[in-house]
Amino acid sequence: MVDVKMDRLTKRVLSKALEIGFDVVGITEPKDAWTYEHFERWLEMGFAGEMAYMARTKELRRNPKMLMSDCKSIVVVGIGYAMTKDDAGEKTQHTPKGKVSIYACRQDYHDVIRAKLLELGRWLAEQVKWAKFKACVDTSPILERELAVNAGIGWFGKNTNVINERLGSYFFIGELLTNVELEQTEGLREKQCSDCNRCINSCPTGALVSPMVLDARLCISYLTIEHRGAIPTELRPLIGEWVFGCDICQQVCPCNDNVSVNGTMNELAIRHDLVAPNLLDWIKLTEDEFNKLFFGTPILRIGRERLLRNVAIALGNVGDERAVEPLAMLLRSERSSLIRSHVVWALSRIGGKKALHALKLHWSHERDEAVRAEIEKAIEDR
Repeated sequence: MVDVKMDRLTKRVLSKALEIGFDVVGITEPKDAWTYEHFERWLEMGFAGEMAYMARTKELRRNPKMLMSDCKSIVVVGIGYAMTKDDAGEKTQHTPKGKVSIYACRQDYHDVIRAKLLELGRWLAEQVKWAKFKACVDTSPILERELAVNAGIGWFGKNTNVINERLGSYFFIGELLTNVELEQTEGLREKQCSDCNRCINSCPTGALVSPMVLDARLCISYLTIEHRGAIPTELRPLIGEWVFGCDICQQVCPCNDNVSVNGTMNELAIRHDLVAPNLLDWIKLTEDEFNKLFFGTPILRIGRERLLRNVAIALGNVGDERAVEPLAMLLRSERSSLIRSHVVWALSRIGGKKALHALKLHWSHERDEAVRAEIEKAIEDR
């Protein structure tokens, strides 16, 4: 609901954002971030892991004016992406299934949100001839969750996500920085999660070390997406069947029990072939097949090597003996030592005579010393 006391241009901007397809919208001003000290401490604790770009762009995140010096207003928008029962489809597949974070089972949100923000910016420039604007999504060095809270879109949840009363935490955020002065909408900083700790208690790896503090190095989303090398052995069993991202801290959140979306989701429609994927199919993906299957989706960004690393772990955790043959074939043919080492782990975890035979058979052909050592350990452990 637009405040009747707001000036005419502000009301039109808010209405236009909803017309374009955003589910929620608010406006705030550029100023020094009140969460910046928390962000600095988070970096100092090493919680960013391998995301070195966070430290490199640290100063830019202090104030949005670092990105646009003459910025006077920030229009913060959100698009919901909750998956309905219809989206989930029939679960009649009797093969080892993986799990993909809901947000990634569709077109890349960066492209969708940026296009809509640019449409809003061009419209604003038609209304105010001297208007300038800059569209930002989460790839921009900006503390966007604080901006969303300041603009009244939601409040900080203990799982570190921004929570909206209607959309829960299942929504994407974007920002339009502009030199046009607009009235601010009311923030919701004071609303809290009360004494609920479901997200903290449900995280398999203990990545939520305290309310609103995430150690990314332990986060399944970070491990399956951002982490480039071998996933620490002790964390692999905790990853379960997740092959891209993780939704556990959102799935258990009571604020997500009855989320609703305006129906502005055409560009972000669910791709059902990415929901609960057949792991036996994905472990066989060639480079060309990977690029074709995931073109235009967030999954494309991690590349085939990291995805198959994750799929191998998921197959090891599922423990289905039907995975032994395709894993053994991959072990013989795969050029990436990273993938092969995780395949060895998966075969060892599945166990049984066939898996052990595959490891013994491959040992003499393996040229990577680290992978050979893993095979030897797996054989000894059995």
